[in-house]
Amino acid sequence: MGSLFKSREDKKIEEQLKPFAELFHHSFRSKEEKLEELIKILEHSNFNSEQLNYYKIRIEKILHERKIKEDIEHFNEMDDLPSESDSSKMELLDNFELLLNSSELTSEDAYRYVKHSKTKSIVQIIFGILLMILGLGMIVMPAPKNFEVYTIFYFTKDDGITVMDLIAGLITVAGILLIVHTVKKHHR
Repeated sequence: MGSLFKSREDKKIEEQLKPFAELFHHSFRSKEEKLEELIKILEHSNFNSEQLNYYKIRIEKILHERKIKEDIEHFNEMDDLPSESDSSKMELLDNFELLLNSSELTSEDAYRYVKHSKTKSIVQIIFGILLMILGLGMIVMPAPKNFEVYTIFYFTKDDGITVMDLIAGLITVAGILLIVHTVKKHHR
């Protein structure tokens, strides 16, 4: 949609720069090629064993975090499955036991995940409360005349609902929706 508003000169310059942009855009190389290049760079670099060990630890940490995320996703999928009858509950328990046995998830990893999830929820709730306070403050506090652009509905000759009031209402509703969504997601 942004290309509709470009001038002819902008389009012409963009066409001329397209071959150069492809030089810097490496999407035509596969992930394996990029990883092989990284390995060659590390092999031919002048890093000492301590520096190489540092990068090894970083890569192992990334792999461990990704594995934890995948394991947690499997448990979340189990949580979303419906269980109406006793036989499906037994099947659900069997699947859960199999998942626990096959997972390398430790209690420390689960604790960190829960702690991160709760922290994220608390931050979202605080942000929602701040949005509500900001929106209500914009409605209650008198705004300068240059901010009250247009009055949509007049209560009296001098007062009414302005565009600024509608924007403040939308901000307040966004804060409320953020809080409701976060609480609903956290308590399911």
